[in-house]
Amino acid sequence: NPIWMARENVNNEQQRGLRGSIYLTLDLLKGLKFTTRGNLNWTHGFDNRFIPGVPAGLGWQGSPLNSVFKTRRETVHTIGDFLLDYDRQFGTDHKLKVLAGYSVEEWQKEELEAER
Repeated sequence: NPIWMARENVNNEQQRGLRGSIYLTLDLLKGLKFTTRGNLNWTHGFDNRFIPGVPAGLGWQGSPLNSVFKTRRETVHTIGDFLLDYDRQFGTDHKLKVLAGYSVEEWQKEELEAER
């Protein structure tokens, strides 16, 4: 009976998160700039579910045992970029432009699930 199942089941799910980005550019010397950028994406969530057993007196198929599910998860994703940019004009005929960079990215994920 779908009405009984909808009324008796409990499903609580929540998810929180934070997402952000920041950057900074510094003029170190004439024509030389240093730029750093950082990105963060963090999520945390959980899910609690309870499915009651079907009482034998109701007359339909199903397990007479209750079921409980719990899940917890957390994810952290970070990116960091580091750039050196050199742009310089020498006289009227010569120009030098160089870009060097380094980037690092990391994912961390943890999940725990239990069922009875």
